[in-house]
Order: sequence, then structure tokens, then C-alpha cells
Amino acid sequence: MGSEPLQKIYKDGDLQIVRSGEGVFLHIEEQIYGLECSVYEPCLYILKGDNIFITIHNAVTLAEICRIAESKDSMMLITGDHYDIQGICMLIRKALALSMKSVDMSYLEGCCFLDYLDKCGAISEETAVALTGSAIENPHALNPFLHSKKICRTNDGRYYIAKKSHM
Repeated sequence: MGSEPLQKIYKDGDLQIVRSGEGVFLHIEEQIYGLECSVYEPCLYILKGDNIFITIHNAVTLAEICRIAESKDSMMLITGDHYDIQGICMLIRKALALSMKSVDMSYLEGCCFLDYLDKCGAISEETAVALTGSAIENPHALNPFLHSKKICRTNDGRYYIAKKSHM
């Protein structure tokens, strides 16, 4: 980023989203990532330097990120779940933590749900938790995680981690 003034769009702890004449950037601690998008799928590209580091498919556009950050609004993703800017940043952080070259937004949602289950201590039918309190509104978004047996659902609709070795 050159000498252009930075416009802070969002800040949460060590994470900032800023805009300059050169584009939109994500700052996490000392790391700076470029953000670009394609509106046709839509894809969100996280760049290191000039190279695409991670492609998030079925994601959000930069215009949507900026809009929900500035308006303090939320938006519905393709999965049917609603996220505010803090939730979108949680998904982006998860993409960075996974460091997969290409990932779908619904997979990131499921991975964040696994984190939520872990945080709640939901490791058995007895400790299973409901979707309430998580970012997941559409239980069908969890089907790939149920089918791959990463999570289990109780008869009353609560969830728990099937195997602790997923992380």
C-alpha cells in the first residue's frame, strides 16, 4: 500500500479491514492480505502480495463486506445463514487458519460450527447442544459434516462432535 490515506472499514481486536485507492486490505496483527472478488460466483480472493493465497467460493463480494461493515447490518449467505461483519471476519479467519488454496463458504461455516461445539464441550449425546447460540440457522448446511461423521445429531436435534480428532 502506497502513501494513500487508509479508510478503516472495520476493526475487531487484531483484525482490521481498510480501504485505500489501491483496494481493500485485511490486516491481522503484522500480516496484510489483499482482498479481491469475482461477482460471478461470487468468490472472495485473499491475496499475499500479488498472488491469490486462498479462494473462498460462494462467498461475499467486497461491496457486501464494505456495506455490512459500514451499516452494521447483516447479510444472508448462500447457505441461508445470516452474518454481520464480525461473523464474516470469523469465516475469513477460519479460511486463513485452514490455509486451503480453495474452500467453499459453507465448509468454513461447518468448521466454525465444529469450533463452537468444541467450545461448548459438546462431545457426546449427553453434552450435545442446539443450534441456538451458533451462527447456523439452516441445519441443512451441516449435512456434509453429518455425512462425513464429523458431527452427530441427537433425536431431539442437538449436535456434538463425533470424533475429537477432527481438529
